[in-house]
Amino acid sequence: MKNLLKALLLTLVLMGLILYIFYIDSTNAALTRLRVEKHDIVHEQIPASFNNVKILYFSDLHAYSLGAEYQTKIFERIQSLDFDLVLFGGDLIESSINMNDEEVLSLIEQLNAIEAPLGKFAVLGNEDRDRLELVQTIYAQSWFEILGTQSIPLHNLSNEYIVLNTVDLFDSSIGQKLDGFSITLSYNPLALEGRNDPLMLSAMTHKGQVRFPMLGSRYHKEAMEYAPAVDGVWIASNGLGVDDYKARFLTDPSLYLITLIRK
Repeated sequence: MKNLLKALLLTLVLMGLILYIFYIDSTNAALTRLRVEKHDIVHEQIPASFNNVKILYFSDLHAYSLGAEYQTKIFERIQSLDFDLVLFGGDLIESSINMNDEEVLSLIEQLNAIEAPLGKFAVLGNEDRDRLELVQTIYAQSWFEILGTQSIPLHNLSNEYIVLNTVDLFDSSIGQKLDGFSITLSYNPLALEGRNDPLMLSAMTHKGQVRFPMLGSRYHKEAMEYAPAVDGVWIASNGLGVDDYKARFLTDPSLYLITLIRK
């Protein structure tokens, strides 16, 4: 009986230690354990001029939410990558953080240093809407174009094009869509319902931020339980920063490098 109690006590101690280690990791190292996730999109509608074109997708920076040093690390990692087009999925800033002039200028310089010959585009998130004038100024001075709900052609030194569909947070009713290989970018994954593009990108949820095997996510649970039916690929961004919920588990902050390959 004593041996059984000792074994039970040891098991409980070990379980407690493991949970403690997971807690320490999820509230510290996991928050800034930046990774690059690569995807190849193979499709017959990709024009020849877009074969091997690379797209950098990232979202939910929540500027300075995890400090200036980590933010510098993010942009240094971006500078180390090779890409042609940049898409940002929303929540550039964290509305609860009052950036001073020096921080705003530093963010503009970091965004401006990103070079993409096919353009730099962004949609707005909840946090951006709360301080819209500031966000518009930052994007304008760093050569990012803010898109609402619209469908635009992107060219690569030829008449051929791919289509970028973007969905505004408060108006998801795209009118006439252009034909051809299309990418849909939406801050809110729920706005992707009913769409069926080869590549669909969403933000906002941080992919659950804290995800337990078999139990699912603990953050934006409703949105993460929704998975749009697509023939192609849906990438729900892990995001890069956080808001007031400072923990991550099985959702390391991520940059997404997407290569288009003509089939």
